[in-house]
Amino acid sequence: MHADQVQYKTSTIMPLAPISIPGYAAMAVVTHRNGKRETFGILGYFASEKAACQFAIEYAKARIDGRRRPVPGREGQQAATPAATPPR
Repeated sequence: MHADQVQYKTSTIMPLAPISIPGYAAMAVVTHRNGKRETFGILGYFASEKAACQFAIEYAKARIDGRRRPVPGREGQQAATPAATPPR
């Protein structure tokens, strides 16, 4: 359902990958140093829990850095079915 927390810069990323009908849903909760939390809902569906968690971590890192967000199914990611594009 979730992987270990990842420390990235001054934030903590908690990837989540609950099982769903089309596959594992990639989600993440980011806790910033000041205690503020951001939740990223379903970012896409993946064939494995590991792939979903990896995508959630990369997505959260991109948001923290202010970079362009990754898209499910690109750059070697194993998307089961892409979710609606999250707001940028």
